[in-house]
Amino acid sequence: MDAKIDLVADVLEPLVDKHGLLHILVSLELVCAEKSAHIEMNWQDKALAKEWDKASKAIENVSHKVESLSI
Repeated sequence: MDAKIDLVADVLEPLVDKHGLLHILVSLELVCAEKSAHIEMNWQDKALAKEWDKASKAIENVSHKVESLSI
């Protein structure tokens, strides 16, 4: 695994422990949606905004699956 991924994992693990995986995923979904809106509004880059929106929707789908796991 690359060092940057290890670093991010080390930062995320205590957040997951404290807040739960579902809340972390929903927060990431929100970040992606907000980035999409910001990019479209401020940079008028509809293609990039659409990619961030797709990421938001993908994370939303995963969060629904995690929610059903009761973890």
